[in-house]
Amino acid sequence: VETICGFETILGVVATVEDHHRRLAGWYGEDPFEDRQGLVRIVPESAGLEAESTPFWWAGGFQAGDLTVLKFSCGTIEGLGHGLTHELTHRFDGALFPGQPSWLTEGKAVWTASAYGPSTDEVFVANHANFGTFQGVWIDGWGRAEKLETLISGTMEDYRDNYAAGYCLYVYLNTWEEGGERLFQEALQRFMEGGRSR
Repeated sequence: VETICGFETILGVVATVEDHHRRLAGWYGEDPFEDRQGLVRIVPESAGLEAESTPFWWAGGFQAGDLTVLKFSCGTIEGLGHGLTHELTHRFDGALFPGQPSWLTEGKAVWTASAYGPSTDEVFVANHANFGTFQGVWIDGWGRAEKLETLISGTMEDYRDNYAAGYCLYVYLNTWEEGGERLFQEALQRFMEGGRSR
């Protein structure tokens, strides 16, 4: 962990980063980084993200290989942990499921960032869903076939739509049940595993 934010920030991140990593490793069913340590760099302002070559001017953090960079100026370590979990999900996906489309990459990371309580929770809440996000996505028209097609094809106007709309699509495909059976979960897993061969 590297930061110029101060002692309490570095202490908080050091104290929780292993918890977030361990939860993700358990959820993915493996840890592809056992012999490969990552670097978490916390910067206090957006200029720090720009200096680290953030891909989007509006981003609060990003993941690039073994480097995780997050902006943290005011807030709590627990709050920072949710952003850290989001970015570490990208790290795991990059190692285990490369080639996923953006809606799935961002949607899954939004889910992991919100599907737990305290940092020390060892597992995610399997059926977690933020109904406010679902309502907003529905109101914005993402339930219409032509708009959903732009999300899936990656041709929507704003990359940021991958976060909320991708989250809703990921939750639907991962949890929708009929007759006690999750209809799309196995197909979603196959889709993730075949990301590069699509």
